[in-house]
Amino acid sequence: MKYIGIDYGTKKVGVAISEGVVALPKEVLVNDADLVSVISGYIEDGGVEAIVVGKSMTLSGGLNNLALEVEDFIKKLKSITKAEFDVYYEDERYTTKQARTLPQEGVSRGEVANKRLNKNISANGSLADAQAATIILQSFLDKQNNLS
Repeated sequence: MKYIGIDYGTKKVGVAISEGVVALPKEVLVNDADLVSVISGYIEDGGVEAIVVGKSMTLSGGLNNLALEVEDFIKKLKSITKAEFDVYYEDERYTTKQARTLPQEGVSRGEVANKRLNKNISANGSLADAQAATIILQSFLDKQNNLS
């Protein structure tokens, strides 16, 4: 089964991919008007059967304001994507902070992202969102494969 992991942020969205066992970082996209169509294209062109989205929560476990924006994103994605896919949520607390401690090598900004990433994205955090998406997706996969 093919998966996409998503670390959704108001400015940047990290993307990871997997075929069911190991999650790999793919790229960081700017959260703009093209985001939904880009992710939809990944789903349709790549035969993706499920997406795993970071569930944005407060430290006490309640949903925060970003969670509503994520729900909106998912609704839009489902409405324009011709292929059917499942949606799963995984706790994303601390994933970006954890990702910033990892080496940023091997992560592509991708052709689409290269054109749209801007100078406001720091060198330190520019690829951390893709790593965070990888952590989110790997956590989900480990649970599915009874590894956690």
